[in-house]
Amino acid sequence: MTEVSAAEALPPLAAAGQGARPASTGSVAAPASQAPARPVVAAAVPATQPTAVPGKPSIYLQVGAFSDAANASRVADQLNRAGLGPVSVIETSLGGRTVKRVRVGPLADVDTADRVTDQIAKMGLPRPQVAVD
Repeated sequence: MTEVSAAEALPPLAAAGQGARPASTGSVAAPASQAPARPVVAAAVPATQPTAVPGKPSIYLQVGAFSDAANASRVADQLNRAGLGPVSVIETSLGGRTVKRVRVGPLADVDTADRVTDQIAKMGLPRPQVAVD
């Protein structure tokens, strides 16, 4: 697997005033027939954490996707204890199976995403994948 920084994973932004969403980053989108993702577990977001801004893509780091809810909760708890940012576990259907995605974010900017990626790797967890929503 090739390591990609958050800066490399972000799509180009639309020109000022166009208001268009960025193009796909090459990640696999779920077919329209699948149920939308729904949050299962979410940590409280401190007031200092960024919130989503309409029209601006939000940066998340996906640490894993687990079929076992206990494993997803264990990783989410570990990330919450580290205080790296808001942590969520989102249940979704992937290839006919239910999985729990563990994500950190939204993060303020690319530099923050790169710093948090390094911190997660130092924790002994796999390097997360960048997800832009």
